[in-house]
Amino acid sequence: PIPRALARTNRLAVASGVLVAGVEPDSPAAAAGVREGDIILAFAGAPVGGIDQLLHQLTDDCIGVPAALTVLRDGERRHITLVPAESQSN
Repeated sequence: PIPRALARTNRLAVASGVLVAGVEPDSPAAAAGVREGDIILAFAGAPVGGIDQLLHQLTDDCIGVPAALTVLRDGERRHITLVPAESQSN
């Protein structure tokens, strides 16, 4: 969950989402324009309640398929198109 103070500051109805702690260079997130400090609120139209839920939403079926990502940045909701890719980590 998003810390309550951060949720209050950004006027979020619920304190859920994923706070982006960092973005790997050359990753799909970096290519889409996701930035450190963004709060991911929704992926492919479905709310994101936390990191476990986001990882569950990122299935093999969505790899290579453009998806809408809703983030909160500087107090504003932004819609970004993200094309998920196969993980490069071992």
